[in-house]
Amino acid sequence: MQQTYYLDVQNVLDLVTVLTQHSSKVFNDLLADTPVTSKNNRKEKFLEMLSETFTRTDYLTIADKLTIPHKAAEGYITASTKAG
Repeated sequence: MQQTYYLDVQNVLDLVTVLTQHSSKVFNDLLADTPVTSKNNRKEKFLEMLSETFTRTDYLTIADKLTIPHKAAEGYITASTKAG
């Protein structure tokens, strides 16, 4: 009985090791396949495309290229100005 118990415990430990490795691989594959896009990325891209000095026409043109509504672009500019 003692030997059977030892084999059961060993089998469980082996199974846990394999399942841990498998779940880690699946999790990493899911992260690689799922690109993360958010509104912050659009905002950051918009702000990065602006030159050091720009006009309203300049930032609206960039907003159009990124399909950002003009009102949202104005909000990005306002928030960026307030943040410094």
